[in-house]
Amino acid sequence: MPQPVRSRNSRGRPPRKGQGGRRPRPQPSPREVAPPPPPAVSPYEVLSRQAVANRRRARVAVGLTGALPALVVAVVIGAVLGWWLAPILLIVLTAVAAAGLWRLGPGMALRGLELHPLAPIGREAARLHNLVDGLCAVAGLPKPRLMVLDDASANCLVVGTRPEDTSLVVTSGLLPALSRIEMEGVVAHQLSHIRRGDALVGAAAAVTVAPLSGLLPSLGARTTAWLLGGREPPTDVAAVGLTKFPPGLAGALDKMSSLRTAPSSPRLDLLWDVAPASAAPKARTGGTGRPRPGDSVEDRISALREL
Repeated sequence: MPQPVRSRNSRGRPPRKGQGGRRPRPQPSPREVAPPPPPAVSPYEVLSRQAVANRRRARVAVGLTGALPALVVAVVIGAVLGWWLAPILLIVLTAVAAAGLWRLGPGMALRGLELHPLAPIGREAARLHNLVDGLCAVAGLPKPRLMVLDDASANCLVVGTRPEDTSLVVTSGLLPALSRIEMEGVVAHQLSHIRRGDALVGAAAAVTVAPLSGLLPSLGARTTAWLLGGREPPTDVAAVGLTKFPPGLAGALDKMSSLRTAPSSPRLDLLWDVAPASAAPKARTGGTGRPRPGDSVEDRISALREL
């Protein structure tokens, strides 16, 4: 009896079950598979990382400033009572001095300024309160204390150790000088400083730069540049993320740069949104005489117009 003939494929192998005599399609090797794209980084995550870095920088600055007088006291007492006591005193006195400087930082930064709370009375003041309330809700921040300085210049700053305990200072000349859209950009910029931890760094700069500037001006300028230099360009980008309108902040900076007569001091020169005219040549130079790229008002305006 003749045997049934089995069909074979082109290589002479019997067809596999369920494939109709066709060879299976070759699968790509693991090396040929493209790796998945990296996850997108949220802007809020970037701001959180910057806030952590700024908090660490502020702690280092305040700790080193508190360690200097603590070292002197520890050496003197150790020479009298015994050197075994010096390390213990150094640690304890440094912690106490750093804690005190941390609490006194905002007050020292604003010392000498005749500030008073800004009541929501009048069109400009009520508009500012309204903008701060709305942008704080968008940014997820508590509302800072609004303080006003009676000065004809158009400027503002923010300082504080915590978002819940932060002061937003504006000059009286800023309120009528800016339109609502421009004021919105300025408020968003200051709230971004709070979100990035720059308000804390500003408070730390007030307690570290003031003593250094009197004793070692060059070291004080470099310390200020290390703490505060280069912070404006990323804050401008974060502010635009809140308002979605770069021309508003660009127009505000253009007007504020023409009224640069705000009070000047080593503690305040790098806290003002626009450095006063008397501090402009040395502001954000780090003692080198050359502003950092992007820190000047002109560079900031050009960058905003390109967004």
